[in-house]
Amino acid sequence: MPAISIPFLPIFRQKSTSFRRLLEGIWLFFFLQICNKTKKNHHSTINKKQHRFTVINNIKEDANMKSLKTFLAAAVVLFSGAAACGQKQQTLYNDFPPDMQFDENTKLVTYKEVVRQKGSQDELYERALKWANGYFSNPTVVIQKKDKIEGTIVCVSNIRITTLGTDGKTPVLAGYVYYTFTIETKEGRYRYIITDLYKKETSRFPIEKWFDTTKPEWSPVRYDHLHQIDQAVKKLIEDLEEGMQPEKVIIDEW
Repeated sequence: MPAISIPFLPIFRQKSTSFRRLLEGIWLFFFLQICNKTKKNHHSTINKKQHRFTVINNIKEDANMKSLKTFLAAAVVLFSGAAACGQKQQTLYNDFPPDMQFDENTKLVTYKEVVRQKGSQDELYERALKWANGYFSNPTVVIQKKDKIEGTIVCVSNIRITTLGTDGKTPVLAGYVYYTFTIETKEGRYRYIITDLYKKETSRFPIEKWFDTTKPEWSPVRYDHLHQIDQAVKKLIEDLEEGMQPEKVIIDEW
C-alpha cells in the first residue's frame, strides 16, 4: 500500500515507518467512512429533491386530472342540459294534428251532426236560443241571426288560443280563432254546423293552412293550436247537447 501524505497530521512523520503506515491506514479507514457517509448524504439530498420534484409533478398531474375531470363533468352537464332542452322543446307541442273533418264541398274544417231529440221545431228552437243566451257572455253580439219560422240560429264567436311562454309552462295569448256556429231545428231533431274557422291577423288566415307543413311559415305550434281549437269546439258541442235536453218535469205529489 503506498504511503499517503497527511499534511495536517505532521506527528505521523515523527514516528517509525511501520507505525506511521499503521496510523495512516487507520486514518484512511475513517476518511473513507466519512467520504462514504458524505456520498450517501449527497444521494439522499438528490433523492429528496427528486422526491420533491416527483411530489410536485404528482400534484400538478392531480391538479390537471381534477381540471380534466371538472371539464368533462361540466361538458356532460352541458350536453345533458342541451339534450334535455332539445327534448323538452320537441315535446312542448303535439307532433300530429287532431282528427278534424273536412267538408267535401267547401274543403273547410267542419263539425256537423244531426241529433235526434224529442220536441217540436218551436220547442227545440226555444231551447237552442235559451242555451245560446246563457252560454255566450255577449249573446247580443254573438247571435247574428235568429229566425223562429226557419228554426235557425246563427252565431259568430271566437276561441282563445295560446302559446307556451319562454319558461315552457306559462300560456301566452297567441290570438283568437273565429268561427260560425249554426243551429237548425226541425221536429224531433236539430243539426249543428261549426265551420269557417280562421285566425284574424292582417287578413283572414284559415286554419286549414296550418295542416300544410310545406309552408315556410309553418311551425309545430300550429298543431298545438289546432288541438286547442278541436278541444274547445268539442266542449261547445257537449254543452249544446246538454242544453238541448228537455227540462225535467218535477211532479209534486203529496
